Amino acid sequence: MYQMKKTVIALLSIISLANCGQKQTENTSVTDTTAISEAPVMVGNDLDKHGCKGSAGYTWSVVRNECVRIFEVGIRLDPQDATLDQTLSAFAIASADSTQMELYVPKSDGSIVLKIAKENETGTWNDGNWLLTQRKGIYTLEEGKKIRYRSHL
Repeated sequence: MYQMKKTVIALLSIISLANCGQKQTENTSVTDTTAISEAPVMVGNDLDKHGCKGSAGYTWSVVRNECVRIFEVGIRLDPQDATLDQTLSAFAIASADSTQMELYVPKSDGSIVLKIAKENETGTWNDGNWLLTQRKGIYTLEEGKKIRYRSHL
């Protein structure tokens, strides 16, 4: 009885594998032109014009002049305004000399570069619309004089 069960299971497995192979052969026949004309998109083959690989989390940074992962090198700014999506953070990246800060704000086209407010003064960057301030290690981002994002210690 046990030997018969093993034989039936083995026979069903062979039939299943044969059917799978037959279906695969039918779907990839030479007469099927859609499979030939639509070349598959290579995963990870998504370099932007600067050579940054988006699928690996890289974005071009204007102030650093290199591909960066904003979530690794940037300062995370969490939403403070109730009208914002509370699951999406903004990020700020400083230039090497800290005279510029590059903002990556959710739902914004590209990044926004802020310049230091006054020469030889640290802690305040703006562009006329956005204002980023740093006091006691906490960054606050305002848009139109309204606090939108803030970092944590």
